[in-house]
Amino acid sequence: MQSTYIGVVDPTAFNLAWTSMFCGLGLTLVLYALYVNLFILAIYILSRRKTAGKNVLLVACCTMFILGTTNVILPILAAATEIQILQALVETGANLGQATFPAELSDLYRCYKIWGSRKAVILFPGALILSIVVIAFVNIVRVDILRLRNYARIYFAMSAVTNLVLVGLTAGRIWWLQRETVHVYKKPMIIVLESGALYCIWTLLLVILFRDDFETVTSVWFIIISNAATQVVNIV
Repeated sequence: MQSTYIGVVDPTAFNLAWTSMFCGLGLTLVLYALYVNLFILAIYILSRRKTAGKNVLLVACCTMFILGTTNVILPILAAATEIQILQALVETGANLGQATFPAELSDLYRCYKIWGSRKAVILFPGALILSIVVIAFVNIVRVDILRLRNYARIYFAMSAVTNLVLVGLTAGRIWWLQRETVHVYKKPMIIVLESGALYCIWTLLLVILFRDDFETVTSVWFIIISNAATQVVNIV
C-alpha cells in the first residue's frame, strides 16, 4: 500500500508570505509605472539635445529599462506558479545588483564629466561600485542562510555609502562651480541631492530591517521594500 504525505502549511507563515508577495508586487508596479514615464521623458530630452556623452546616457537608460522591466515580469511569473520566499531573498541581491550596476555607472560617468573628466576623482567611487558587484555575485554563489545575512547587510550598507560618495562629489562640484557663476547650477544640485537622498533612505531602511534573526528577513516590510528597490534605483 502506497503511503501518502499531506503537508500542512502554517497559516501564519502562509499569510505572511502571501501578503508580502502581493504588497511587494503592488508597490513594484506603481513605481514601475512612474519609472516608465520618467524613462520616456529622459529618452525624449536626451534625443533632442546635442551634448557630450549623450550616447552613453542613452545606453545606460535603455539598459536600466530592460533590467527594470525584467525584474517586474519575472516576479509576476513566479507569483503565478508558487510562492518562493527563500529563493526570492537569495535572488534579491542579484536582481538589485544587476539594476544597481548600470545606475551606478551612469552616476559615476556624470560625476566624471562634472569634474572635467578627471580620472583620479572617480577611482574611489569606482572601487566601491566594483566591490558592490562582487558582493552581489558572491551572494548568488554562496547560497548559505547564515552567510546570506552578512552579505546582504554589507551589500545594502555599501550601496548607501557609494551613493553618498557619488552624491557628495557631484553636488559638491556643482556647488563649487555655482560660486563662480550666477546660480546657474542651483537646480541641478538640488536634483542630485534629492535623488541621492531617496536612494540612501531606501537602502538605510533595508539595513535597519535586515536583523540578525532570519525570521525578520522574511517580514512583510523587508520583502516589500526589497522587491521595490530595483525600481527605486531606476527612478533615481
